[in-house]
Amino acid sequence: MKGSGKTCALGAILNTGERASLLRPEDGYGQSYATQLKNLFYNDPAILPNPTSEKTTNTFGFTLKKPSERMNENCLS
Repeated sequence: MKGSGKTCALGAILNTGERASLLRPEDGYGQSYATQLKNLFYNDPAILPNPTSEKTTNTFGFTLKKPSERMNENCLS
């Protein structure tokens, strides 16, 4: 549904996961988009993105770890 906050929610999840060393975007297709989204939430206040085009689909991979398997800092992008 347009304007429901999907992109913002995803950016916040990526940012929170990275800060907790539990999530890291993978190299390859879509990494730039994932990085842009997570970086939005390092600003205070966060500047929310423009609406995503209804004709655009973005995909990307990420590594997700359990808290007991946290990534060390040199693994984060």
